[in-house]
Amino acid sequence: MTLASLLLMPLRLCQRSSRWLALFISIVCGGGAITVAVFSSNAKMLFGVAMILGAGIGLLWAFYLSILTLVAMDARQLRLPRLQRDVIACLLIYGVLSVVPVTLLLGLAHANIPAVAMLLVLCVLFGLGFALLPRYVVMLLGFLPSVRLALAPILMIPGPGDSGFMAWSPLVALALLLACIHRWRVLMRSIQPAELGFGSSMVLQYRRGSMGRWSNLSGLESPMSVRQRPAWMQPKADLREVGPSNPQTALRVALGGWYLPKTLSGHLQSLAAGLLSLLLFVASMMLISVHRGQADVLHKLWLSGGIAMLAWVGIFGGAMLMIVTVQLMLQRWRRVNGELPLLALLPGLGDATTAKRQLLRASLQRPLCVQGALLVIISATAYALHVRGMVLLALTGTQLGCAATLVACVLGVVGGRPLPNWAFIVLIAVVTALASLAAFLPLVSLGSQPWPWAAPAIGLFLVAWLLTGVVLLWMGRRGWRALQERPHAFLSNG
Repeated sequence: MTLASLLLMPLRLCQRSSRWLALFISIVCGGGAITVAVFSSNAKMLFGVAMILGAGIGLLWAFYLSILTLVAMDARQLRLPRLQRDVIACLLIYGVLSVVPVTLLLGLAHANIPAVAMLLVLCVLFGLGFALLPRYVVMLLGFLPSVRLALAPILMIPGPGDSGFMAWSPLVALALLLACIHRWRVLMRSIQPAELGFGSSMVLQYRRGSMGRWSNLSGLESPMSVRQRPAWMQPKADLREVGPSNPQTALRVALGGWYLPKTLSGHLQSLAAGLLSLLLFVASMMLISVHRGQADVLHKLWLSGGIAMLAWVGIFGGAMLMIVTVQLMLQRWRRVNGELPLLALLPGLGDATTAKRQLLRASLQRPLCVQGALLVIISATAYALHVRGMVLLALTGTQLGCAATLVACVLGVVGGRPLPNWAFIVLIAVVTALASLAAFLPLVSLGSQPWPWAAPAIGLFLVAWLLTGVVLLWMGRRGWRALQERPHAFLSNG
């Protein structure tokens, strides 16, 4: 295979959504590096540029170039050694291109060439390791930066801009390289690698459509992926109250995903991964807090843990709940296999108007109740952290905005007037960006030295939510009117 063919291999073999994601990462990280280089006067500016570019390179290797591993696995199963060797050659070429051009470019600006090269090598290996290593190892690797900050007063580990960086970084790079080679050999020799569980590699999830698609977030998986699950990971449904006397519960079973009524053990099983992520995030915030050397350590731990609760449980939890619910409804109403219209024949739904009301209650009542509970958590935690005024309004307004987005999108779906794909992506991106900004509001407004521009930024933030609310009001009214005109609510949108 020629050099040009090897360079074009990711474009030809990766999904279109993955290519768009790679383009987005390249633009954002490239633009960030250029901005830092132009507007920063810091002496370590070049290492800042290298770190931003390295972060982008690591993301490309984690979510884009690592997908070629699946091609190599298929080539081995099909006994196509030439294709497998081409994949390896392609990865080696992109490994060189990920390090050499940036190193030479920053070297012309008088950067420390060995340190920059080693930093980029670590980013490449961390990205590839994220895709190939077992997921429990990846979780521990993600926990290392906060541990380093917490142990900084005791154990000094030089960073990329320090003189001692080259003393330890080659050893870490060698260990990561050997670990990636070992995992590559394990994946290539596995006849039927497990695709689930914390012991599997993240790259195996990309085959199931997890990259660039939100199908797995909603909980609607293909029959093949459901059959591949071990018995202990199968959802444990609670069907005791399903029947004509309780049509809302029957509709929840039909909707599936996170709507499915579950037993207590089923709920604990579903929440286990989220609770573990929450504990790791809160612990990371607390370790970073200890590093900052506050006099009252317990108070600082409470402050950082409370901010983590606001950001992770409240704000990001509300945004993810909105995305998951809307995506599930979109998938259900896009299927044209005849399953959806049969729901109109369920006993106990009544006439068409009553069935529409029952569907709206089944699809909106549970997520809105969870959104309300998250709003209570946000308000109580913000009050305990002495958050008042515009910051509290921005935090609660973000939760209400996520709930309004959920209602507007669901009404559009069941009414047969969903947004086009591009408009839906733009809306979700705007709402998610606003929710992410809200997570940083307590960080910039609390403490002894708040950000001077915090008040104007919060004002602009609320104006952005107000404009988004106008669009959501139009969407909700449009979807509601379309739902009233439909013969019944269980018509596929195609």
